[in-house]
Amino acid sequence: MVFFEDEASFGRMNHVRKCWVHRPDRAMVKKQAVREYLYAFTTVCPKTGETCSIISPFCNTEAMNALLSETSITFLFSAQVVKPYSLGTVTLANPVKYF
Repeated sequence: MVFFEDEASFGRMNHVRKCWVHRPDRAMVKKQAVREYLYAFTTVCPKTGETCSIISPFCNTEAMNALLSETSITFLFSAQVVKPYSLGTVTLANPVKYF
């Protein structure tokens, strides 16, 4: 089986906007920037439609290694990872080859 991988981020970013008040009052708005994200990682086999997914608060090498480990465990007897790849200068953990 061949698996393809994709990741997506879901989150929110808020920012201060204009508000309306009666004169002579003045609006008191504190500036607070909030950035909160969750990342979804998924592998899919286009031939069978089988998937494996994880949700992580981080998008980094450890999260990718967790996805590779989870995919290897889920498809223990049918998945075959042939070659590890790298993201920039960080190399992912060597995947286990299953037959």
